[in-house]
Amino acid sequence: MPFPSQLEWNRNFQLPQSGLSSLIFIALFASFLLAGLVSLPLSAGTDAFFPEDNPRQLPPLEESISKKGREKAEALANYALGYRDLKKDRRFSKEVMDRLIHAVEKDPYATAPLKLLWAKWTTNGKPSDLVKALLPIAKAHPRAADLNTLVANSLRVMKKNDEAIDLLEASAEALDLGEDCKAPLNKQIEVVQALSELYVAAKRWDDGEELFEDFLENGEVAKSYLARLEAAKFFAECADQGPDGFFAGWSKRRRRKRLEENLLALEKIAGDGDVSVSALRRTIPILKRYSMPDRAERMVFARLLSHPKDLSTYLVLASMYDDFRRYADATRVWRKVADYADGSKLSLAWRMVFGRPLVVPWLPRYKQGLAAMKQGWSKEALRAFDWCAIASPGNPAVILQTAYVYVDDCKYLKALRIMRRLKGKDPDVDFLRAVCLDYLERPDEAFEAMRLAEEGFAALAEKKKGAGAPDNFWWVYVLIGLKVDARDKIESIARRFIDSDPDDPVWNNFLGYMFADWNVHLDEAKKMITKALKKEPESAAYLDSMAWVLYRKGKFDEALDYIEEAVEKDSPLPDAVILDHAGDINAALGHRAEAIKLWKRALATYSDDLDYAATRAKLLAAEKAEGR
Repeated sequence: MPFPSQLEWNRNFQLPQSGLSSLIFIALFASFLLAGLVSLPLSAGTDAFFPEDNPRQLPPLEESISKKGREKAEALANYALGYRDLKKDRRFSKEVMDRLIHAVEKDPYATAPLKLLWAKWTTNGKPSDLVKALLPIAKAHPRAADLNTLVANSLRVMKKNDEAIDLLEASAEALDLGEDCKAPLNKQIEVVQALSELYVAAKRWDDGEELFEDFLENGEVAKSYLARLEAAKFFAECADQGPDGFFAGWSKRRRRKRLEENLLALEKIAGDGDVSVSALRRTIPILKRYSMPDRAERMVFARLLSHPKDLSTYLVLASMYDDFRRYADATRVWRKVADYADGSKLSLAWRMVFGRPLVVPWLPRYKQGLAAMKQGWSKEALRAFDWCAIASPGNPAVILQTAYVYVDDCKYLKALRIMRRLKGKDPDVDFLRAVCLDYLERPDEAFEAMRLAEEGFAALAEKKKGAGAPDNFWWVYVLIGLKVDARDKIESIARRFIDSDPDDPVWNNFLGYMFADWNVHLDEAKKMITKALKKEPESAAYLDSMAWVLYRKGKFDEALDYIEEAVEKDSPLPDAVILDHAGDINAALGHRAEAIKLWKRALATYSDDLDYAATRAKLLAAEKAEGR
């Protein structure tokens, strides 16, 4: 895309603060030329006007300047005057828009008015206005690459992909992409990038493949990193999403081969030449998709060898290690960046790599702490977060991450203490507080913290679509709920997941087992556990659940078959709860000696879920009945 994305414009667009006077002067001078208010000496080799008595007359201005020159001058004048009004009023008035559009009409190859029109587009969120004004101009000038890609991208936002493709195909044909193309390479790549993305969206794989086959025939294009990058992006999508059918396997393998060819070319160009950091950064997601960390590392190292002090390259390297979850390496590079980066240079490098401003100067140190925490280096993580806390006292993100480090280090009281510094309501904080309280065996307080966290996540979900509790939140809620016997809450959570996926084996087994354990809804419990076993018939846990619900229903013989199979599947070290259930079922059938043996094995096996006192009481009663 030749212009920044909507997000980038919203962040970065601002009118320049200098140079307006000279631009207005040039525009007005161009306007005076057009109006004939200024005359120029037209004889070669003289700077003086002809004497008044000279009979020779100057030709009319219209004859002394070509039509193309007059149009460019008029375009410049309209752009400059529109820019003047925009800077003065700080808004896109109708007069400003008319001048900018008129500037594009007169000079479709000018990029400055297009950038301002793109800014207006992103400000009001109405691409239809832009398309209505510029589409006829784009169709009339297919060789104007910037104009055509801008209009095509606007059409794509409007879900008019077919029109966008038609427009860019006409532009590609007019530019004569390939061996004999005379257009600048960067303009060719802009058109190909936009067109290939549209082909991907429309799943027109053959058209995209033909586009790159013709495009890469040009020797200059084939040596271009950006051109190869666009080809690699297309073939990556093509290899993953390509058509299914009789020849799908062969087709995808062929396109995967084309992807590999372009990746090899990228690696070679990166090793031989000077590839920009932004281009390297755009390459990493493709390598990440196919788990190629070594290749990504080689490409970044190649630039680092030729630019050993370039801060932006170190940022790419640190970010790459984060992407590939190589947190030890990421920690080291973020540490280097944080230790040696100059403030102004860091801001410039950050924007260059990530396309956005550096929010706070201590962000690399914060990134160092996150990477160290994920690596399990708690001391380094704490040092990094302590540094951030000094730079930004009371920062909630820093306090919360410090608390996470303490939790990972099993220092729950320290985590609770540091979280007291946080002001206001935050469901993440309540959730983390609940985890700490649960580990400290304060289940009532933990359950109340979970209730507050649930309310907080629900409020966030209402404000921001898609926001909500993390994946593990509900399991933690259920486990804490079990400790306080909150049966209604446990059931409501489980039913929520079962309603969204009626055949989910985990939640069906969980709620079915809980019903059996509570000795309620036994028929429904059996149906739920049957669904779970249908999905995973070899699961010892699910076989135990079925045995337990049959035991509750008084069907001891059937229960015995399931529990024996569960013990066998879970051997050689069966779970203590399964052994305890096997003892209960055998006792119900009068197999007291076998029950005693199973209960003893259960007591000798560690489990967080077994009630050892209850099992010991059953064992003692059985041994007494046996006269032992």
